[in-house]
Amino acid sequence: MAVIKKVVFGLVFLAVLVFFALFVTENSQSVSLNPIIIPAFEHNIALIIIVAFSIGGVFGLLFSSGVFLKLRAQILQLRNKLRVVEKELTKLREPSQAQ
Repeated sequence: MAVIKKVVFGLVFLAVLVFFALFVTENSQSVSLNPIIIPAFEHNIALIIIVAFSIGGVFGLLFSSGVFLKLRAQILQLRNKLRVVEKELTKLREPSQAQ
């Protein structure tokens, strides 16, 4: 099973590399970009697109990590509550010692 997983991963990685190479070769035109903050510069359009997607991915990970951490904290709280309730239920199910 591990060999199949490695082969599939290798094939997917190879496909991504081929796609990346085709993307860069098909989009080799230079484009002048004039952002507000920094002076105008001219770069390959493929590079600009890849950098923009990468920055978007990083921001997406940063923003979603806050939600992820909040949910993990909620899971820990609920597990602690469940443990307390299970102890109480076990205690209530035990036969009474007073009889």
